[in-house]
Parts: sequence; structure tokens; C-alpha cells
Amino acid sequence: SNNTNVAAIDQNGLATSSNAGSTEIRATGRGVTSAPAVLTVREVERVLTRVDVSPMTATIPAGGAQQFTAHGFDQFGNEITGLTFTWESTNTNAATIDQNGLASGINQGQSTIKATSQSVTGTAALNVTPPTLVVNEVLANPPAGADGDANHDGVRDASQDEFLELVNSTGTAINISGWTVRTRPTGGTTETTRHTFVSGTSVPAGEAMVVFGGGNFNAADPVFGCAQVVKASSGSLLLTDSGLTILIRDGSGNLVTQFSYGGSTGLNGGNAQSLTRSPDVTGNFVQHTTIQGARKFSPGLKVDGTPFSNCPGHPASVTIAPPSQTANAGDTKQFTAQAFDQYGRAMIGVPITFASDNNTVATVDSTSTNPMTGVATANVGAHNPGTAHITATANDGTTTATSNQATLTVNGPALSINDVTMNEGDGETTTFIFTVSLDQPTSPRRMAPLL
Repeated sequence: SNNTNVAAIDQNGLATSSNAGSTEIRATGRGVTSAPAVLTVREVERVLTRVDVSPMTATIPAGGAQQFTAHGFDQFGNEITGLTFTWESTNTNAATIDQNGLASGINQGQSTIKATSQSVTGTAALNVTPPTLVVNEVLANPPAGADGDANHDGVRDASQDEFLELVNSTGTAINISGWTVRTRPTGGTTETTRHTFVSGTSVPAGEAMVVFGGGNFNAADPVFGCAQVVKASSGSLLLTDSGLTILIRDGSGNLVTQFSYGGSTGLNGGNAQSLTRSPDVTGNFVQHTTIQGARKFSPGLKVDGTPFSNCPGHPASVTIAPPSQTANAGDTKQFTAQAFDQYGRAMIGVPITFASDNNTVATVDSTSTNPMTGVATANVGAHNPGTAHITATANDGTTTATSNQATLTVNGPALSINDVTMNEGDGETTTFIFTVSLDQPTSPRRMAPLL
């Protein structure tokens, strides 16, 4: 062929056309070349007949993402380039997809992903599993002053006190060795790695992982519950107040989950408080103070300040009620007490004892505990006038906590004259007879006559 742009021919004499036009075909043998044969290639309209979507099947967790691509082919099986595709998810409750072919898992379920061009559609199957590692809380703008010391290292720092809280929403531990935390500017495409989890990092079922921008904090501080707490391996998270996208990728670079704030999301990251899910793990993101007005963030803890998993607790405080009572000598009064751990959870099964600081005035005669609520009750006997202070103490064998003092004021018996009789004797002597009683249960006493 003298015009291979139009057609090429192999040594078996099979010509293959490429473009419209003409070419001369000659055959040569033993030094003799034939006369040219003219091959004319005419333009034939190519018709889109098939769309292939890749991958054909995919599985992602809720919160994860999957990139799909589409290719169109003509009636001859040749790919047609330059096509524009419209993307669709048939079950938007399970997954959505943007017009770039990026699908996002929403809830557990299945969806068919469709790519359509020129009324020709190709499909793929997307299976969405329950979420794995969930972005649960983000603090991009720590409050000013001491209130902004989110990492509890004693110093408020706009960069170091930024944090990202991840929660394992599954029933088994997740090995996140080599996983990365990345950020992408709003409207941008470039991802920057902010943290890489070291080898051997695993998040227990239902537990949290917190990544701070930096600082010199105590990772074992119970203020973080039982969460693992680390600082960004890159030296900072750089969570801009105006908004960005946070991405979690596994060791192979697959997107596990992502979260965006600012811009069109309506989530304000610059409001001196964190953005948190409510309820935790499964809820939508809200400003933290809309749930707990007194708290602006809760790294490692649920939005209500309690730990995520069954984090061991120790007695941290004991309440006693009522704070004061008044009794008469001989009465019995009741006081109740409840122990709470360092996370504010009521404790059940922890022994509570009561004590009086003045056994002459009042004694703790008996105690009992409700096994369902952990509330302990003391029966306190009042004996003599005066004041006694009652305290309750909880001890789990490791830690002891004691309540404030409750006051019991005991009044003494009062002397009262109930009856007076006057008799005048012959010797002009007047006799008064008094009947006297006490205000505690005793028999009235008849006093000797007074002359």
C-alpha cells in the first residue's frame, strides 16, 4: 500500500482500512511488480452500539467511594473516543454518583450504576457494606484561650489543637497500618497526606482514634476515654476554617471514607467549635454546642462526654441526698448515695459505705443497695441533740471517692406542761399539780406537788 494512512496490507494480501481515501496496492514477486490496484476507502458512519462500565462490580463501605469509567464502542467493536456520559445510581439511598463517575456509599445496600451516551447505556453493580472507619468529629478552629486546649497539653495552639476523630463502626478490630489521612482543597483535585498510621495500628471495635495537629499531650489521659490519640506525622493537619475535604485511604490508596465541610455543604468549620455527628457514628454533622451547650468538642468521647466502648471506669464522685435533714431524738432518717465514674456514668456493683462523724448524735444503723441502679440507702438513727455529718464512700478496690457531707441536725426532748390543777388547803396553802411530758415517745410523768 502506498498510503498506509488509508489502508495497510499484510503479506497474505489482507488489506485493513484506517481512514477514508485511496491507496494503490501492488504485489511484487521475483523482482517483478504488478500494476497497481486502486483501493478506495469510503467513510462509513460509525454508530455507538455498546457502552462498557468499569469495574463491572465493586464493593465499598458506607462512607467510601468508587471511581467508575465508561468506554463506548461502534458496530465494528472499535472504541469511539470523545464521548460524554451521563451517570446515574438507581438506588440513591445506597449510593450516589457524580457526573465524573465517582460513586459514594451512603447506606448498606445495592445499586446499579449506569453510564449513558447517545441513548446507549452500560451498567455496573455496586454493593455498599456497613461503614467501617467513620469520620465522627472534626475541629478546624479551636476556641480562643484556655477553652481551645483540645489536646490538654496546657497550651492553646490554633494548629496543634486541631483534630480529627475516627470511629470503628464495625464489630471487629480494623488494622489501619499504612492508612493515610489526606486533605483536598474545596474545588481542588490535589490531595496532601497529613498523617500515615504506623505499622501495627489497630482500632478496636466501636472505639475511637484521634489525630491531633500536634502538641505535647498525654495520650493516656482519661479525658480521651479509651481512644488512641496520636499527632499528625506530617507535623500538622492544616484544617482550614473555610473548608476542605478530608479523605481516609487504605494502604493501597483505596478511598475508605471522606468528609467535606465549608462551601456548599453548609457546615461552618470556623465557628470555634467542632463539627460532630449526632447521634455519634450514624448521624449528620452539626455544631457541637447545639447538642451539648457547655462543650465545644469531645475528642475520644461521644458528644455527651461518655466513652465510645465499655471503657473501664473508676469511682470519681459520689452524690448524697438529701443535703440536710432535721430529726428528733429517737427518729430514723434515710440518706441515699450514688457513685459515678470519671466519665460521669452511674456505677453499679461498686460498694458504698456510709459514716457519721458524731456517733453520739447519730449512727448509721443499716445500709442497702439497689442492684439495678447502684443507689445505696442508709438508715440513720438520731440519738441525742446536736449535729452529725453523714458521708458516703465508694471503693472499687483501686480508687476511692467520697461524697460531700450531708448534715443531720438532731433536736433534744422538750419539756412541756400539759395540765395544771390548783387546790387550796385548810392551812391556806396552795398546791399546784403539773403533768409533764416529753416530745419524744415516752409516758407522761406526774410531778410532785409544789407547795
